[in-house]
Formats: sequence, C-alpha cells, structure tokens
Amino acid sequence: HAIDGNHEDHAWLQRALLSGADRAWQRDHNLIYQPRPSVASLGASKVGFLGGALHADRPQRHNASGGFPNYIRQRDREQAVALFNEQRPDLIVTHSCPSRIGVGVRGSDEMEAGVAEHIVAAGFDPGAPDDCGEVELGRLWLELAHRPRAWVFGHFHRAHQATVEGTRFVCVSDDLDSPF
Repeated sequence: HAIDGNHEDHAWLQRALLSGADRAWQRDHNLIYQPRPSVASLGASKVGFLGGALHADRPQRHNASGGFPNYIRQRDREQAVALFNEQRPDLIVTHSCPSRIGVGVRGSDEMEAGVAEHIVAAGFDPGAPDDCGEVELGRLWLELAHRPRAWVFGHFHRAHQATVEGTRFVCVSDDLDSPF
C-alpha cells in the first residue's frame, strides 16, 4: 500500500490513475496505491491514508484545474475528516505529520532557508519550528471524532516518536538500522 508524498510527479500519477494503471500495478506488482483520502482493511485493522506534503526544497506544485498538487488541500482534509470519522481507522498513514498539536518534530537546520523560500513565501504555514508539519493535518487531527491508536509518517527522514492524546505518532527513518 502506497501514498503520494511531496516529490512524486503528481501530474503523471493522476494521468496513470485515470488510465487505470493502478489496477495493473496491483495485479503485476502487488502495489496498491491509496488515493487521497482512503481507508483499507488490512487484517483486523482499518487504516486511513492521506498522501501529500509541502516541498521545502522547491516551489509548490499548484494545479488550479483540480488535479492534485504535492500539498494537502483543504478539500482533501475535509474529505478525510468525513471518511475517517465514519470509518474510524485504527492507524492513519500520511507522508508528513500534523503541525502544532504536540508531535514535536523539528525541521532540519539545513532546510530552514528552503522552508522560508518555498513554504512561507508561498503562503503556507509550516507550523512552529519545534512542532512543524502540515497545518491541514493538524486541522484533521482536531476534527477527528475518534483518535486512532497510531499515526505513521516519514517526511522528515529520521526516527521520532510522540504520544498525543493517546495516539502514538511515529516518524519512520530512512536509516535501515533504525528500530522505527
């Protein structure tokens, strides 16, 4: 099961999905793309998925014609709120994490200039420096009627864990020796 993040070719991905390529991916590679937002039953658990994230290293990809940009739109969040409140997933999987709710992720110092140039200057809020992430995911969290047991993300490329209101947030590392 896969979601999109911030570095995919989102225009290509949208065309592939519209052409039905995702069915071939599942058949030929056991790769299941989870659209924004979606819920899947995996074993005895329900998993909620919401892809997308802001770029800190290049301009945001906007698509006014309704395609999907790299970042999470307000309507993506609103659809996720409705779906997740109805389906009550045990686990939520996103590319980035909610900002300003106490997850406590700190962006890397080397990305600070990029955040200012590509996120803040583009009119987006990256969250507090010591609790950064996606504002739309923070709003999603606040609008959930049911708290999942866990929320997994990976955008920051390093291990991090926090518990907020009983939900365990886990940032998976790209370090193959990491326990997360």
